Amino acid sequence: MDNKKEYIVCAAIQRIETNPCPKVTKATDIYEVELGMSHADILHRFENVVKKSPSAQGFFTSFRRFVDRSEAYKLAVACDQIQDNYGIRILYSEDIY
Repeated sequence: MDNKKEYIVCAAIQRIETNPCPKVTKATDIYEVELGMSHADILHRFENVVKKSPSAQGFFTSFRRFVDRSEAYKLAVACDQIQDNYGIRILYSEDIY
């Protein structure tokens, strides 16, 4: 992958409470989400820690950002992780593995 292009790293779900780290100097969403191979995996492992709403489910990118399923779809198409299916334009974790 071109490391100048932002791409999808893994599934992510927003935490109920953020996990602050005062030593972090770079902006990153890593302390606001839990990461995993799939959303089901995250929900199973962190059921009392993450939000349950579908809008809280998204993806973590190579630029350390949390993005929703719609933006993730656009990023994955732009960097050739998936092909554009011209149908429902949201990304599922199963689409990237």
